[in-house]
Amino acid sequence: MYHKHKGGRPAVGKEKIRFKTIGVRVNQKEWDTLNQKAQEMNMNPARFLRECALKKRLPLPPVPELNRKAYANLIRIGNNINQLARSVNFGQTQLTHHYLKLFNELQQAISQVQSQLLGLDSLQTDSEHGGSEKYDSQGN
Repeated sequence: MYHKHKGGRPAVGKEKIRFKTIGVRVNQKEWDTLNQKAQEMNMNPARFLRECALKKRLPLPPVPELNRKAYANLIRIGNNINQLARSVNFGQTQLTHHYLKLFNELQQAISQVQSQLLGLDSLQTDSEHGGSEKYDSQGN
């Protein structure tokens, strides 16, 4: 027996078919804002509205490539700082209290900039990105 294949898209379950329409009126400024926000999230306006209405929280917008490159450079700088700190811990280098204070402030500033570049409130874990160790005047 010969079965004729249907062309087109595979069938989806009835629960996934969208057949209801919601009409929403917006003015030009609202439309422009909606489109801009949807574009930032790489979504069309309909999907953006659906996600906003049905999800508790939208995913973060994509991070610009320039921010990703700056973030990677900050990771390299942070790693170099950590190597310097380790050499202090092993007594290979002497740092004054003043420089240790500046060193810790620099590490904190780097972490803050990294978070801002990625659009995050705080990094998930500092250990994932080279660690964030603090040192006192004895290198501990």
